[in-house]
Parts: sequence; structure tokens; C-alpha cells
Amino acid sequence: MVRQRIKNLKFEKKQQNSKELLDVKNKELTTNTLQLIEKEQVIKKLSDYIKEISPDNKTKMILKSLEKNSTSLWDSFNRRFNQLNKGFYERLQKKVPDLSRGDRKFCALIKLNFSGKEMAYLLGISLGSVHVARHRLRKKMNLERNQNLTKFINSI
Repeated sequence: MVRQRIKNLKFEKKQQNSKELLDVKNKELTTNTLQLIEKEQVIKKLSDYIKEISPDNKTKMILKSLEKNSTSLWDSFNRRFNQLNKGFYERLQKKVPDLSRGDRKFCALIKLNFSGKEMAYLLGISLGSVHVARHRLRKKMNLERNQNLTKFINSI
């Protein structure tokens, strides 16, 4: 009986450590994503400025190479998110099969504990649009008004 308790305690401790590690990795992912967004916005502003000042062929070639080398922010985000949260999208799809790609993006951001303002900034939409999207998600998930969307998504 004592051995079983020790074994259970070790398992619980290992499980807790894994959960803490996942939380740390998710926070790193969030930070990196926000930094990427800021860098991408700076690059966009610079490229727009360069287009206005110097619209010659050499500049166009440089801007094209910039756009070509710039990987999609969401693609890199999804790769990292899937590495850290294995099977999340599959479990989400099983629970709520009629979610669109945009809905899954919102669910990922909610799982990472992004605030409404951060989501709006990341997606380039207004805060009101974020609230509408969250409301539509709740409807698709058939959640009651008293059920917490964040807790529901984190339980998946």
C-alpha cells in the first residue's frame, strides 16, 4: 500500500511538472507570436514607405523578395501551437465538428489565454469583432450563458 502511494505521488508530481512545462511553453509561444506580429507590422510599414519614396524596379525586386521570404505568421504559429498542444485541434473537431478555420484560430488564442485586446491586435480586427466572434463560438459550442468559454476550451 505504501509503495502504491509513493508510486501515485511520483506520477502526480510528474504530471504536475509536465503541466507546468506546457504552461511555460505556451507563454513562450504567446510572447514569440506577439513579437512576430510587431516585427511584421514594422516590415509592412517600411515596405509601404519605400514604395511611396522610391517606386523603381530595384525597389520592387527587394520588396518582392521580402514578401517571398516572409513566412505566414499563422503557419508558424500553428506549427508551434501543434507541437506544444498535440491533438488539440483533433479533440476540438471531435467535440465541435462544424468549426471553421477562423473559429479554430480563436480557440487556439483562447487556449493561450490571449486577452480580447491582444486577439484584436493579432488578427487586425476591432475589439467588438472579437466579442462577436466569441459569442458565435459559444453558440456553435452550445454553451449556456453561465458556462465559461475559456474553461471549456482549456478542458479540451
